[in-house]
Amino acid sequence: MNKIPGICLAGITAALLCGAAAAKERVNGLMGHYGYLVSYPAALEPSADFQGPVEKVDFLPKGVCDNGEQVSCAKGGWVSFLVMPKWYIAKANGFRSFEPYMAAVLADSKNNGEAPTMTKTNVGKFTACKIVLKSPKGPFNEMLYISGKKVYYRFAYVRGTKYINALVKGLEEVQPSDTPPAGWDK
Repeated sequence: MNKIPGICLAGITAALLCGAAAAKERVNGLMGHYGYLVSYPAALEPSADFQGPVEKVDFLPKGVCDNGEQVSCAKGGWVSFLVMPKWYIAKANGFRSFEPYMAAVLADSKNNGEAPTMTKTNVGKFTACKIVLKSPKGPFNEMLYISGKKVYYRFAYVRGTKYINALVKGLEEVQPSDTPPAGWDK
């Protein structure tokens, strides 16, 4: 897996792209490959790479995850962010719209014994579903799926993570794309 960094912006550049409040609140920005912009608190450090055509960005609290222990990192504020082209989800699983995809995610969580509940919601102008896992198999117990123009976004985190609201509110589609980086399928 090749590391492909996102474009991280800080200071005045972030203020221009994310609004004047970004400089005041010490917010940085990450411009992802698929044409989205996420503003994030300066207390977080993003790490981006690709898993096939899926872009993965881990937002890690600075100084919290030095030991690499996933549960400690998650409780400390780690947010895992995936960006998945809709065509890829349709090709891999046959789901051509958000509702059947979310039903399948919920069913899969039930089959894994994670006792999930799902709430449909809106996040700004996006349609979204929040899944809460009562018996998670991994380090996260909540996932927020958002349907963008050409991609699905997924935030995974521990309930009560102080950074999740800022990350979700900071998501914007600047130049929506579903074209993966060259060589993703090799």
